[in-house]
Amino acid sequence: MVSACTTEAANAPLGPIPDTTATLPDGVYRVAITIDDATGAGFSKPGDLAGTWTLTVKQATYELTCRANVDPANDCGRDIVYHPVEIGDLRGSGNTAYFVANDQRASQITGCQLPTSNTEPGHCGVSYPYRMTWSLAGDTLTFSDFRSDGFTDDQYLVKAWRKIS
Repeated sequence: MVSACTTEAANAPLGPIPDTTATLPDGVYRVAITIDDATGAGFSKPGDLAGTWTLTVKQATYELTCRANVDPANDCGRDIVYHPVEIGDLRGSGNTAYFVANDQRASQITGCQLPTSNTEPGHCGVSYPYRMTWSLAGDTLTFSDFRSDGFTDDQYLVKAWRKIS
């Protein structure tokens, strides 16, 4: 289980985003999170985290998707999601990866409109860069030390992810 004590780290400054590409290995990683998983890990909004999350990493880019486990009205952050939730580029060095949204690519893939907005229907949502430390042992991917200047993305921290391809 991954600790839910992320508020302090998430409020720590993100720091400068490196120009170098991250070394997070290419692959498809997945985690199925239940409300009980998120509650047991100490997260305050477990319904926002429930869902089957898939992270696809390819050539220092990423896409994050979510599909509902049980309740489409509550799982995946209370959004019925039929397309990637996040699309972007991976920067960093060693076992630190910075996730930097690419709004142009998101618009091309999902059809959302630019400029970004969290209030205008049909527009791509506003994204904030974030970083995490990662470790991969066999097919088990674990994230820790989440930092962002804008939000927390706790689905990464509830429990370990599995590399499925």
